[in-house]
Amino acid sequence: MKTMLLNNGLKLIPMTSELYHKEKTNYIADPMMCDSTYVYNRINAEKEFNIRIADKNRLWFAIVKDTTIIGDVYLKNINYNNKTATLSIALTQDSYKGKGYGSSIILDIYTMF
Repeated sequence: MKTMLLNNGLKLIPMTSELYHKEKTNYIADPMMCDSTYVYNRINAEKEFNIRIADKNRLWFAIVKDTTIIGDVYLKNINYNNKTATLSIALTQDSYKGKGYGSSIILDIYTMF
């Protein structure tokens, strides 16, 4: 996988352990989605990373704006023959929501495939 530059200035960089830890240290749980606050724990984050990266039917990218990781995006359940997949986008903080980042990512990924 390679880094993808998107039309809105965002970059999708293949997820690594280092990027995942940077993402999780800045993560603030959305109170509309979670009942409790998130507390970063390096050991737990590494376990989560290892489980997710082991799934070979997934493409996983960090979403980067300027030099800040603002979330991640998955393509999972990929069927290369039918050109279908499930897309998941997660942003690390509410302050990144409502700015069109998710919509732009969807459109850019759609045109790539």
